[in-house]
Order: sequence, then structure tokens, then C-alpha cells
Amino acid sequence: GIVLIDFNSQDIGKIEVKLFNLVGEEVFRTSGNSLSEKQISLNLSSEPNGIYFVEVTPIAMGAEKGKLVKKLVLDK
Repeated sequence: GIVLIDFNSQDIGKIEVKLFNLVGEEVFRTSGNSLSEKQISLNLSSEPNGIYFVEVTPIAMGAEKGKLVKKLVLDK
């Protein structure tokens, strides 16, 4: 399925999004440019149902400015 991630903050610049399964294996990764539209879309239709962790990391000048990790239950 398609997962939408909404952001409530100001423009945070370039980001990296990673998806991990329950055993910590990275199963998906993408990066994007400016998030001025405040929403990104992840196509996870090729991933099996289950519990995942989404990690969103803003990147500024090659350095991480902190990260957000949220649990995602994928049930298609």
C-alpha cells in the first residue's frame, strides 16, 4: 500500500526515510529534497504485512539534525 507521511513543521530541507522490519533489517530507503509541500508518499506495496519502524532523518550540510522514529503497522 501507499503510506503518506505528513509534516507539521517548517521547511526542513533534504530528508532521508528508512523502513526497518522487526529484526532491524533495512527493507526500504529513499531520500528527498525540500519538504516544503509537507508530505511524502511511500509505496510499500511490495512489502509484506507486518510491523515496521519508519525513521525520518533531516539532513543539513551533510550532518544529521536529529531523527524521528515511528512504528508502522502495514495491513493491506
